[in-house]
Amino acid sequence: MFIVAASALGYIYFWRVAGFDHPTAFFSAMPGGVVDMVTLGLERGGDEKKIALVQTTRIILVALSLPFLIPSVAGGAPHGTRVAFVPLASFCVKDVVWFSAAVLLGVVAGRLLRLPARYLLGPMSASAIMHWD
Repeated sequence: MFIVAASALGYIYFWRVAGFDHPTAFFSAMPGGVVDMVTLGLERGGDEKKIALVQTTRIILVALSLPFLIPSVAGGAPHGTRVAFVPLASFCVKDVVWFSAAVLLGVVAGRLLRLPARYLLGPMSASAIMHWD
């Protein structure tokens, strides 16, 4: 319900305040993939450059704000947290073997399962399965 309300408010803003035409305002306000929204907006007569700019800006703003929002929403303390840095020299042969296995098995599984973006989703899924506790 929140997504629908936010999209409707975004549509009204882009149409009334920013002066976009209806298709451009609609596809700029809708959540979704950049390529999908640009393609669908272009087919319906929208300005693909404006749609791409708004969609890309939305993705960048979400990616930049999530590291600050997640701890505050999840209840974690934003201060005093440190990222665990692991130097490359500390990796051993076992780590390289597990990494290579995740890549190889993931690519094969991704092709067999006909995953979209199989060379990305396959190894990521294999790594997630290997790290499952």
